[in-house]
Amino acid sequence: MHLSSWLMRASAFIFLPCLAISMVVESSVVRLGVVASPFFLLIFSVLLGFKVRLKTKDLASISTVWVVLTLISIALSPLNTYGSGVYLFLYLFSGYFFLLIINGLSRFQEFDFIWFGLYSYVALNFSLLILGIVNKAEYINGGVFGKALILKFLGLDFDRTLPFFAPGFQAYGLMLGVVILSVLFSYPRKISNYKAFSIVACSAWQLLITDSRGAIVFVLAALILSIFARFFSRGEGRANKLFVSVSLLFSVLFGFALYYFNKLLGSSSDLARGGNMLSNRDVIWESAVAFIGKEPWVFIFGGGFGSHKSYGVMSYYEDLFDGWSGGENSIITLHNSWLQLLFDTGAVGVLLAIFMMTRKSLGGNNLFFYSALMFLSLYGASDVMLSPYNILGCFVFLVLVVSPSNRVVDS
Repeated sequence: MHLSSWLMRASAFIFLPCLAISMVVESSVVRLGVVASPFFLLIFSVLLGFKVRLKTKDLASISTVWVVLTLISIALSPLNTYGSGVYLFLYLFSGYFFLLIINGLSRFQEFDFIWFGLYSYVALNFSLLILGIVNKAEYINGGVFGKALILKFLGLDFDRTLPFFAPGFQAYGLMLGVVILSVLFSYPRKISNYKAFSIVACSAWQLLITDSRGAIVFVLAALILSIFARFFSRGEGRANKLFVSVSLLFSVLFGFALYYFNKLLGSSSDLARGGNMLSNRDVIWESAVAFIGKEPWVFIFGGGFGSHKSYGVMSYYEDLFDGWSGGENSIITLHNSWLQLLFDTGAVGVLLAIFMMTRKSLGGNNLFFYSALMFLSLYGASDVMLSPYNILGCFVFLVLVVSPSNRVVDS
């Protein structure tokens, strides 16, 4: 095999792990190295005589339009003093360019190696956890959740544990959920039952230890919905398309269901820390929706990256977070992927994202893409998963929608 082919596969293998580790290290040199790596890879491959073709249909695809729209929202952000904004812009630009290069190879193997790298990254963190080389961390919003509530319900008492190279609870929970679903649905290729059981068992155990409650619940929900989708796929094709489309739309609107269910359980006027099921997310959403309702321009085209802070929406809820350190260049997100997308990129960005998810879930016959995108969308009902605030989640989303999907898998 050509040296540049091995180089491309090795780059795909370390793509997500390097991105995750660079978020933890917080070194400018490391981050710039991650940003520059796709361009060095392209130059080196061309020098070795490797032909890299960027497909015209990829450059003009919906995903490219969505990325460009997101880049514009960062570049024109009212918060031009936001420290990480420059890195997020460069991450998104170079990383998506790297995905287009891989897709231009017209082969499955390179994208397979992205998922193999994700498996290995999770295994690395699991090893560090077993060896005791971990970083004991409290939840970023305060110390009230110092004990793992899920395990406590089962009669076990563990401190929240975050592996050494994990970028954060939400991002790491997302990665674990995607790993579990990808193995259960045999992507990128069918592996032995022993390996599949080992990967799923280790990932599920880590998920419980980190107590990423949203990830635990939503990965189970995505698994159940995927089983129903497989059941409908055995009958009339239109039934499967209808179920997939309706369920994805439900996942987008799931935040509203959580909001009204929380209203039934108790009043949102109790602003004490953890005073309701949503841990005051309802206050955040009410503030954001009230502002968007008065600004049609923001509703249609968005206000730009971080604009909910510059417009003063964040001031309504930032005092509710005990562990919030504040700072001129810091942001508390809206804790809902779709509401955050609406605020940043408007209805245009939201509709593009929904279209990408639906088309990917209905294309080909690999149920993994439906289950993983459903998981991201549901998880995004309580946290930001698809925006550059969570750059790792944003890239997982892009890898899913850009990856080839016409592979036949064993059911």
